[in-house]
Amino acid sequence: MKHTSIREALDDLLLNTTIDVPDAVHKHFSADFRQRTNGAWMTRDDFTAHMTALRDLVEQATITVHEELFSGRLYAERHTIAGARKDGAAGNHGGVLLR
Repeated sequence: MKHTSIREALDDLLLNTTIDVPDAVHKHFSADFRQRTNGAWMTRDDFTAHMTALRDLVEQATITVHEELFSGRLYAERHTIAGARKDGAAGNHGGVLLR
């Protein structure tokens, strides 16, 4: 199985309009994927809907991966996203991924 980096996944999810969000989720995330944010679990379907809504809002984003580690099937990383929404608002978001 090819390793996917978070940068590749977020680029396809948020910025690459040549691929639909559900196809990007299928490309980068396993069928049993789930996400935990602020203590709440999100199913893969919830995540797909959330990413679809975010793509509709995002005008531009810069994804910076600060640390990244692949070890066999394990993956860990820390990233930030600096972006601008279509309404002109800007913001930053940080995340950590463990797989």
